[in-house]
Amino acid sequence: MAHYVVLGSPHAGDTYKVALMLGLAGQSWRLAPETADICGPVLLAGDQSVREAGAILDFLAEETRRFGPKSDDERRQIMRWMLFDARCFGCLTSDRGELSVSPVTAQALAMADQHLADHPFLIGRRLTIADIALGGTLLAAAAKGLSLAALVHVENWLDQIRAQPGWTGPEVVAKA
Repeated sequence: MAHYVVLGSPHAGDTYKVALMLGLAGQSWRLAPETADICGPVLLAGDQSVREAGAILDFLAEETRRFGPKSDDERRQIMRWMLFDARCFGCLTSDRGELSVSPVTAQALAMADQHLADHPFLIGRRLTIADIALGGTLLAAAAKGLSLAALVHVENWLDQIRAQPGWTGPEVVAKA
C-alpha cells in the first residue's frame, strides 16, 4: 500500500506538482480520483489530510526533510516564488480548456527567465519546493502545448529538474 494517497485530477497541474514532489523525494504514493466535494489536490498521509498544492509541498518538505528551507530567509524566498507561481501562472494549471498566455503571464515568464539567467535554481544552488511548484506548473503547461523555447534560461532550469532522480513527467501522471 502507498504511504501517501493523492486525491486529484490526473490532468491538473496542481496534482502534477504533488506527484513530482513525491517522486523526487522517493516516496511511495498512489493517485485516487477527486470526488465532487473536493477541489484538489488533497494529500492523505495516515490520519492527516492536507489541501492545496503549496501547502502539500510545504508539508512534504517537512515530512521528508527534502527540498525545504534551510533558513528563515529561504522560507520567505520560497514563499515568494510559490505565491508568484500561484498569482501569475495559476491559469496554466487548469485541466480545462485551451492554454492562452495573458500579458501578465508573458511578463512573469520573462521575469523568471531573467532571474534564472544568474541562478541555477530559484533559491540558491539547490532544488527547493519553489522549483517544484513553478517548475511543475510550467512542465504541465508545456505538456499541454505551451511553448517555452524562447525562454532559454527557463528551459535550462527545467532540464535540471528533469535530470533529478525520481523525476516523472506530467504525461505519466495523466495516465494514472
